[in-house]
Amino acid sequence: MMKFWQQLIDEWYKKFDKEDYPYNCYQAAHLWEGLLHSDEERVIMHQLKGKGIKSYILTTGNSLLDKQIVKFYTKIGIKTNIDPSSSSFDKSYYVGTYGDLVVQSQYPDEIVKALDVFFKKNKTLQDLDLVDLSEIVNRKQEVKLTVIREINMAKQINKSIISQIE
Repeated sequence: MMKFWQQLIDEWYKKFDKEDYPYNCYQAAHLWEGLLHSDEERVIMHQLKGKGIKSYILTTGNSLLDKQIVKFYTKIGIKTNIDPSSSSFDKSYYVGTYGDLVVQSQYPDEIVKALDVFFKKNKTLQDLDLVDLSEIVNRKQEVKLTVIREINMAKQINKSIISQIE
């Protein structure tokens, strides 16, 4: 699923034009991608900024590890914030907007619980067990992925995310 999601982002980025809607927003319970793919994340975010795309990231996780990951994204120039939530919706749904494209995944309870345990257990980057995280996110599990091209929906999602950051 993550490879497909990445392909969608790559296609959007390659076709992006100055007149396109220049926003990329992402909301997730935990920003685990920054742990497993920090170099890729840094390169992608730098490329987006280079094209004039404004990126925002909101996480609802509030562990010490979540806070360290937010510092990483902030340091690479992405407006990022934590808005804690314990709602099951906020823990299981991850959503990203890429211009007029909305990509949303819904993780099963088993993955949600395993990620929560991982983020609570690993308090610092030095304590981090990346093998454990990789096993969680690469489990053979059915994950629902929805892709919608709808500018008004993307704008509404962006408005909600940005209002919790700025």
